[in-house]
Amino acid sequence: MNVIPEQLIAPYLKPLEPLPTRVTPGGSLKPPIRCLVCDIYGTLLISASGDVGQSSKQTWPINQMTRLLERYAIPMTAEQLIEELHGAIKEAHQNARVMGIEFPEVRIEKIWQSLLPSKRSEEVIGLAVEFEMLLNPVWPMPHLSELLSACRERNILLGIISNAQFFTLHLLEFLTGSPVARLGFRKALTFLSYRHGIAKPAEGLFRMAVDQLKKLGVCPEQSAYMGNDMRKDIVPAKRNGFQTILFAGDARSLRMERETDQNETLDPDLVVTDLLQVIPYLDSIL
Repeated sequence: MNVIPEQLIAPYLKPLEPLPTRVTPGGSLKPPIRCLVCDIYGTLLISASGDVGQSSKQTWPINQMTRLLERYAIPMTAEQLIEELHGAIKEAHQNARVMGIEFPEVRIEKIWQSLLPSKRSEEVIGLAVEFEMLLNPVWPMPHLSELLSACRERNILLGIISNAQFFTLHLLEFLTGSPVARLGFRKALTFLSYRHGIAKPAEGLFRMAVDQLKKLGVCPEQSAYMGNDMRKDIVPAKRNGFQTILFAGDARSLRMERETDQNETLDPDLVVTDLLQVIPYLDSIL
C-alpha cells in the first residue's frame, strides 16, 4: 500500500450515525460458519455514498474542492477537473471492456497522474485521498469493534471483498486504530477491486476467495459474505456458494435493487440491521 500521511485523512473525519431503514431483521445461517467475508463501504464503514468514488453531482462540495485545487496549485476549476476525471475513468473503463472485462476497475492514482503529469507522485496521492474524503466521508459502523473482537475470540477467519482503492485499508486502519492484520483480516482473504482491475458485481473476486478458502480447508458453504448491496454483494456471493448476510443498517448505503434471472433464488440468508446481530451465528473454532 502507498503510505498515506495521517494529516491527509484526519481533517476530514467527523462522527457519522447510520440512518435507520425500514427493514426488519430476519433469516438465519446454517452452521458451522468458520469464515466471515465483508464488504467495506456501507457495511464496515458508514459511507456517504455507499461505495468508493460514487458521489453524485448534486452533493459535490464545489467550494471546498476549489480551495483544494488552489492548495495543490492546479489551474482549473472544480467543474473542469470533475469533467476531465470522469472522462478519463470512462475511457479507461471502455478500454477494459474491449479487453473483455465486463465490470472494470481503475487504479485511481494512475488516473490522477494521467490528468496531472507534471505533479509529483506524493502530490497525486495526496490529491486523490483528499478528493475522496471530500466526496465520500466515512466513519466506523456502530459495533464494528465488537464484531471483529467476537471473530478473533472464536478464531473465525476474516476476509474482505470490496470495491476499493489504494487508500481504503488505510482508512479502515486509521478509523479503528489497528492494522488490518491485527483486526483479524487475512491478507490471503483480502480482495480489493483496484488490485485486480475488476469490480463487483463481477464474480471474479468471489471465485478468488473461494479458491483461497479451499486452500485453508474451508468450503464456501461454511463461509458467510456480508454486504449492503443486493446486486453487487448478495447475488455474486450466492452464486459462488457463500451463505449471505444483507447489512441493512444504514439508509445511505442500502441497495435493494438487483438484476437477475427471475428463476434464480438469490435472497440473502440473513438480514441484519446491526453488526451485533451477526455474532450469534459465528461458530467457535478451537
